[in-house]
Amino acid sequence: MATFIVSQRGGEKLLYNGYSYSKHRAKDDKTVWRCERFQKPNLCRGRAESVLGNVTETQEHNHEPSPQKCEAAEISARIKETAATSTETAREVVTACLTGATDQAIVKMPKITSLQRGVRSLRHNRQHQEQDTLTARPENFIMGDSGPDDPERIIVLASRTDFRRLCSCSTWLADGTFKVAPGMFVQLWVIHGIVHNRVLPFLYCILPNKLEDAYLTSTPHFHRPVFSDDCI
Repeated sequence: MATFIVSQRGGEKLLYNGYSYSKHRAKDDKTVWRCERFQKPNLCRGRAESVLGNVTETQEHNHEPSPQKCEAAEISARIKETAATSTETAREVVTACLTGATDQAIVKMPKITSLQRGVRSLRHNRQHQEQDTLTARPENFIMGDSGPDDPERIIVLASRTDFRRLCSCSTWLADGTFKVAPGMFVQLWVIHGIVHNRVLPFLYCILPNKLEDAYLTSTPHFHRPVFSDDCI
């Protein structure tokens, strides 16, 4: 059975037949997943593909599966999700998520006190993140982020108000710069609109490369081109 979870770093992961995969690339409805041990020293070339939730293994692994580790990863993801959406205490969250877990999976996990501390830390950090990504209105300024586990990560920054203003402009201007692109990214791509004869920046795209796909579409985390029928 295939299970899709969010990793500790916020990326997408696939758990299937005792193996854990990270998202490699995606196009349209198909996503290619690679074994989480693809780097040294394992260099596993295990691959899988998913289309609308249906998973097929396309390349074999060079190591044995670990159902217990996959179960532990699923429980950890469940704890994180529950912590973000419930008002239960940290102890209640961890206890509920561990109910029904096998002993083999539990021994793969941190101590219960560490899990409870993680719940409290997650809630604390989440409160600060929500404050840091809001504009003065306040509005969320992060329109989309394909996640740190995506090798071709794209981040789109704009408030919904500015996005609607951009969509109301009859003329758009795009300008890319490479000097100020942060860290692992290649380019900062800015979309401007003309308002009352003034050119104003409305949307900022932090891109991993200069390829056409990076300009026209986002990763499947956005599920569609950046500029779509959200323009209303």
